[in-house]
Amino acid sequence: RCDREVNCGYHLRPKNYFNENKTLEDLSKQNNHEYSRSVNPERSRGANHPNHYIKRSLKSTDNFTSYLRTIFSPHEVKQVIEMYKIGTSTHWKNATIFWQIDNQNKIRAGKVILYDNTGHRSKYATWIHSILLKKKVISTYNLNQCLFGLHLIHTNTKPIAIVESEKTACIMSIKFPKYLWMAIGGSNNIADKYFTPLKNRKIIFFPDLSIDNSIFEKWNQKALELQKFGFDISTSTLLEEIATSKDKQNGLDIADYFLSPPFVGFRGLVIPMQMGVSDSLPIKINKKTLPFTKACLPNGRISKGQMGIILTKPQKALLKLTYKNPQLKKLISTFDLEIKS
Repeated sequence: RCDREVNCGYHLRPKNYFNENKTLEDLSKQNNHEYSRSVNPERSRGANHPNHYIKRSLKSTDNFTSYLRTIFSPHEVKQVIEMYKIGTSTHWKNATIFWQIDNQNKIRAGKVILYDNTGHRSKYATWIHSILLKKKVISTYNLNQCLFGLHLIHTNTKPIAIVESEKTACIMSIKFPKYLWMAIGGSNNIADKYFTPLKNRKIIFFPDLSIDNSIFEKWNQKALELQKFGFDISTSTLLEEIATSKDKQNGLDIADYFLSPPFVGFRGLVIPMQMGVSDSLPIKINKKTLPFTKACLPNGRISKGQMGIILTKPQKALLKLTYKNPQLKKLISTFDLEIKS
């Protein structure tokens, strides 16, 4: 995989690729004065991009949102694009722009990432301001990052879930909309300044897995520090509890679990188990008898027919998966999941 900061560097492609982004170049030349006002370090702590950069970037299709359309409905993808203002860059063909918009709706930065059509990230990533600097459209830019999704804090009062990657925040906002999902943009970006605007909100960290648990320890330490300053913040131990050694080696995150069978079909709240079903019944799947219990398939929707218990294909897959790894029950119960066909 190449979706993690530890596996990917932020690299620029050869010079010929800079000629592709004519839209941004034209906009920059027309509005260079807007940058010169913002980047003066004596007048501002950080620079901002002009607002119409976002509007122009929303007019094309990128590989990442095209991938999302293969696993989610068009309506869900449209919502997440509008919510996070996911843009497209021609710096690399069909590359994605994740705009960092702060709680005052100022555009702090635009991270450009190239994905393939399967949703995997290439090794290429850069910034809008870096492209403009390279083209000498602007002479300086005082980058002052914020959380991806920070601009959404005024739209609702949901608990805030913070993950590492923008991709994960977008996916989880569809999978589990009870939380307001934001991204820090990298496992090492755990700095106090990112969380100051969230002081009066409930915050939960969902760090990526790591082979030595170092990412979890780093994020948890930051949560403990912020608690001393009155933050309502905690670090989820969910992934640490359910992960296998291979999961940690691969550096999986919360979205990886939700995109793996059978969790790809999960949404929202559970449908309670029907009355009259035994707490413990043997279920034969692929000639192998497994002990079906409420613990194996917590709160799953099942029906009782003339021939006994009837399970859908996703429920059968879930039963086998939780039988092999009972810790996955925690993932289901933590997010109150149901299977939707």
